[in-house]
Amino acid sequence: MSGIQCGIDHRAKSTDQRIYVCCPEPGNVLPNERICGQGPPVQKIMHGDEARLNEMPWIALLLYHNPWTKCAGSLINSRYVLTAAHCVDRDDVRAIRLGEHDTSTEDDYGMQINGLRSWAPNPLEVEVEKSIIHPDFNWHHLRNDIALLRLKLPVRYTPAISPICLLGRHISLEPYSVAAEYKIAGWGYTERDRGSNVLLKTNIMRVHHVKCNRKHKLLQETQICAGGQWGRDTCKGDSGGPLMASLGKDFVYLAGITSYAPSKCGQPGVYTKTESFIYWIKYMLRP
Repeated sequence: MSGIQCGIDHRAKSTDQRIYVCCPEPGNVLPNERICGQGPPVQKIMHGDEARLNEMPWIALLLYHNPWTKCAGSLINSRYVLTAAHCVDRDDVRAIRLGEHDTSTEDDYGMQINGLRSWAPNPLEVEVEKSIIHPDFNWHHLRNDIALLRLKLPVRYTPAISPICLLGRHISLEPYSVAAEYKIAGWGYTERDRGSNVLLKTNIMRVHHVKCNRKHKLLQETQICAGGQWGRDTCKGDSGGPLMASLGKDFVYLAGITSYAPSKCGQPGVYTKTESFIYWIKYMLRP
């Protein structure tokens, strides 16, 4: 009961009437800025740094029947995770893991600060009920590379597990598109050419489409090109993970979904622009 108790009414006469029980919001409701995009206060991705424990509590690790397949996603409400279509098109996702930091241990301990290590609760694994791939997804060109994973059970928000904010017509990154800075994170390959056990993060800058098209096929307006500065980039195993933007430094928004990059990591990568698909996302959500 303590896990779902969210208040007590001392005016009630009987014990069973005093306890308030919090139920998750329906799966077709996106959280507002009072809930989404907020990590705790904070004092390898290619050339990345280890993230603080629960610094990005919306990041999900996708779990497959094939243990060699690796992708990530972002929790957007109590029932749905947003990821790349190519992460679910050919491999069945059996579950997602939330609140993960170090995949090599059951007990997550953060970096040592002032002689003390921070500790996090055990990660939560939730089975996937349904995979929803965008109907216009093109595997060959990785166009419309976006998908939703509906969880079998809704998750309860905690300091270690909470959703990221989504962009839409009410708020857009376009006014900030010139020289925009983003944050990326994941457990993918590092400069050592192997996956990372701990969640890594780094900052990257947006790259103009003209410059990016020299390395990639013609980009669409529904895509963002970013990274490559100082060898920073998402890499193999980071697919589906978030391209994050902070507006006003108060809330973190899901600007994009990691889609693809050149075969050599450390160069500009391509991300699916989430605000271009906000109506499709909302249409597909179910209670």
